[in-house]
Amino acid sequence: MVAPMFRWLMRRACVLLCALSSLMPACSPGPDAPRQARIIDALVNADRHWMRTRAHLVEKKYEAMASDLYAFYRGSVPLWAADWADGSLWLKTTDFPAPSVQPMSLGDAHPENFGVLLGPNDTFGLEPNDLDAADAYPYLWDVRRLAVGLCVGAYRSNRDEPTRRDEAIAACGEIAAEAAVGYVSALEDAVLGNPVGRITDGLGSDILEDVFERAAERLVDKPELQLLQHYDLATQSYKLARGAFDVEDPGDVLLDLPDYALEELEGTLARYRKTLPNPPPPEDFTLLDAARLLGSGVASQPRIRVLILLRGPTDAGTDNIILELKELNDSGALGWLPPGTLVDDVDARIRLAQDLVWMARDAEPLWGTSEWLGIPVQLRREMDAMVTVRSHRWRSDRGSVADIKALAYVLGRVLGRGHARDAEAANGLAAVRANRSAFAAEQARLAVAYTAQVVSDWEWFKAALLERGPLLGIRPEVLEHTGLDDPTPTALDDIVGAYDTPPTAP
Repeated sequence: MVAPMFRWLMRRACVLLCALSSLMPACSPGPDAPRQARIIDALVNADRHWMRTRAHLVEKKYEAMASDLYAFYRGSVPLWAADWADGSLWLKTTDFPAPSVQPMSLGDAHPENFGVLLGPNDTFGLEPNDLDAADAYPYLWDVRRLAVGLCVGAYRSNRDEPTRRDEAIAACGEIAAEAAVGYVSALEDAVLGNPVGRITDGLGSDILEDVFERAAERLVDKPELQLLQHYDLATQSYKLARGAFDVEDPGDVLLDLPDYALEELEGTLARYRKTLPNPPPPEDFTLLDAARLLGSGVASQPRIRVLILLRGPTDAGTDNIILELKELNDSGALGWLPPGTLVDDVDARIRLAQDLVWMARDAEPLWGTSEWLGIPVQLRREMDAMVTVRSHRWRSDRGSVADIKALAYVLGRVLGRGHARDAEAANGLAAVRANRSAFAAEQARLAVAYTAQVVSDWEWFKAALLERGPLLGIRPEVLEHTGLDDPTPTALDDIVGAYDTPPTAP
C-alpha cells in the first residue's frame, strides 16, 4: 500500500507546488480528462433534481463555487462522496479501520460549519451550526472533511500577506494533525468520564476569540433588525425589507411570497413550536411578515429559504425576532450498515443531530423543524450575533500557523465530543486512542494530498463551466423526458419562479 500511496502523493505534489506560488492565479489543470468527467458527473447527479424548476439557482451555486476555492470545497460534497466510494484517492484508506463505528456526524464538518449559538440566558457556546447533512457516517468521514477544510482555509488565509499565507499552506499537515489530536483527546476524555463541556471562549485561539467578541457586540447592536426590518406607516407595523437589502452583499435578495404560502406559515409555526425544547408562549409567535430569501449559502443555494418576522414581547420593534425557514432534504448518507436508515424522516434526523452533536438540545433554543407546503423545513433564528467561523478572517495574527493550529485543535475536540456521545463509537476507537501520534500523522498526509486534489479539481471545474456552460452541459428542458427528474408540478414552483437579474442594491 505504501508505494502506490507515495506515487499518488508525488503526482498531487505538482498541484500543491503550483498553489504554493500564489493562490489567486489559476494553475493550468493537467491532462486528466477522466477527473473532470468525475467532477461533472458527481455534481450533476446531485443537482439534477433541482434543475427542472430551479436551474437558475443551480447556476448561482456553480457561480459561487467557481468564484472561490473554499466555496468550491463547500459545494463539492458529492465529489467527496464519489471519491470516498471509489477508493482510488485513498480517502477512506486507513490503518485504523473501524467499520462498525458510524456515529451521528455533521456530514460536512468543514470549519465554516462551526460557530457560536446563543443558548439559554443569552450566553454563547461554540457548536456545529449546520445540520443539513447530519446523519450516521463512518467516523473518518467528518474527521477528514474537517482536516481538509482547515487546509483549504489555509489557502484562503492572509490574502494581503502572501508570505504568511504560504507559511500557513506549508503547515497544512501540522494543522490537520492538530485537528486529529483534538478529536482523539475528546474521545479519551469521554471514555475517562470527563467529556468536553460547553465551550464559551476561544481557548487560546485568536480566531475563536474574534468570533466570541463579535458575537457579544452584535447581541447588543442587533444589526439584523436594523438591516432587515422597517416600520411601515401604511400598515403601522414592522415589515421585512424587499429587494437587494445589503450593499455589501447585493446577491442577497428578499422577494414577496404568494398569498397561499403566507397563509400556510401560521400552521408551520404552530408545528415548529412543538419541536422546541422549551417552547415560548404562542403570543411570542405573532407573524408580522415573511419574504423569500435568495443568494444565501453555497451548496444550499437551490433550496427555498424564507425569512419570517415575528413580533417581540413589546411593540418597540427592537425585540422582534427573525427566523430563517429552510427547505430540508435527505442527508446524502448512503446507509452504511443494515438496515440502512437511522431515522424515519428528515425532521427526526435533524432533531437527533441536535441531541447528539450539540452539547445540549437547547444550544439554540429556537432551532426546530416543521412542515410547509408539503416539504420538511428547518427554522432557526436569523441573528448576526450567532457568528460563524470564516476563513477569510484568518489574517495577520489570526492567520498565523500557531493560531490556525489552535483553532484546529478546538474544532477537533468539538467534533470528537459529538462522536463520543455514542458510547459504542468512543469505545470502538480504542486503537485510535492508543496510537494518537500515528493517527494524527495519517490524517495529516491525507489532508495535504487531498487538499492538493481540491485545488486541481477547482481548476477543472472552472474550465468545465467555460467549456460546457453554466449548468455543466445539462439542458433542464429535457430532464422531464429522460427520467432524470419528477415532472409533476408542485406548489413550490410558483415560489421558486424564474429569477435572472437581481434588483439594484440601495
